[in-house]
Amino acid sequence: MNKISIPLPRKREFLPIDFRLTVWSRLKPYCNDLLGRPVDGPQALSQWLRHRAEIAWLLAGEWQCRQQKLRQWPQSDMARAEVAYLAEQILPKALRVAAQLDDKLRALSGGISPTRAPLHTFWLQHCR
Repeated sequence: MNKISIPLPRKREFLPIDFRLTVWSRLKPYCNDLLGRPVDGPQALSQWLRHRAEIAWLLAGEWQCRQQKLRQWPQSDMARAEVAYLAEQILPKALRVAAQLDDKLRALSGGISPTRAPLHTFWLQHCR
């Protein structure tokens, strides 16, 4: 009989493990850290990209969780309000930061345009 191995979720290294996105002001300091952090070598760049991806995955996960709640309880005003708040208050601000992070990455790469960031792609697919 073969054993089935379920992969463990990726451990966070930037955001606290118990981080919950309730308002933009909780995420903003982490975004500001990425914007202001010096990237002075390959290892620093690798870490910067991992931390940026962690924020993007957090936002995508929040969107999926809130959408799932809305599908489970379509009559719930609270579920609708949570989705609306994320879409109207948090994601637009996160998208502006993602554009600034793209600019920083472009500057670090000598002007080469980065591929579409996960958050930007997510926004275009789900929020427009």
